[in-house]
Amino acid sequence: MDGRQFPRIPLDSLAMLESEEHSGQSVLRDLSQSGAKLSSAHPPQPLEYVALSLSLPLREPSLQIVLAAVRWVQGRNFGVEFIEITHSEQSRLKEFLDIQVHTQHIATSTDRPKRESMSVE
Repeated sequence: MDGRQFPRIPLDSLAMLESEEHSGQSVLRDLSQSGAKLSSAHPPQPLEYVALSLSLPLREPSLQIVLAAVRWVQGRNFGVEFIEITHSEQSRLKEFLDIQVHTQHIATSTDRPKRESMSVE
């Protein structure tokens, strides 16, 4: 367990980032109720504030994050904490994540190998 309050859902989708310093495309690597991991050729700096538009699979329009703080940067990867998100977008995010967690739970429980009963002879 990594001590996180919310589970992270792995993704591989497009994100648009905008800040005072720069704007451009990023790749959304994982997502939780409180933040995300992204990857970019030109990542922002730690403590920079950004606005995000996240493309979620099978969801239109993109999810809008009004304000997020960059908490860490490692190479091309960086993590953001959501600071400001509208109530309606927060509801959309929660609904998306709930479906993903449920789907992953079903997938992992059906993918587990069945235990063979052992007999003592």
